[in-house]
Amino acid sequence: MELKPGTVFEIPSGFDAERDEYVVDFYYYEHEVSDTNRIHILASDGRTLELEVTGIAQEYQTDGSTKPVELNVRALFHLDDRAVRSSR
Repeated sequence: MELKPGTVFEIPSGFDAERDEYVVDFYYYEHEVSDTNRIHILASDGRTLELEVTGIAQEYQTDGSTKPVELNVRALFHLDDRAVRSSR
């Protein structure tokens, strides 16, 4: 898997019924999953990743009285040398 600018990962459903587990864990509210998830790598220099993450989540009222909420997060992730595993 290459983490280079322009790469897009799409995860249509936050819950995989066949595996009976969550595959996306963007915690929006309670235990509601996000769907139509898209992770777009905007920039990468080997030490920093800039990502845009989008998805759609249903508000807690599951009776259909609320419209789905669009999630849109832009974030920078920096490599912390303390988190790098040794090659032993």
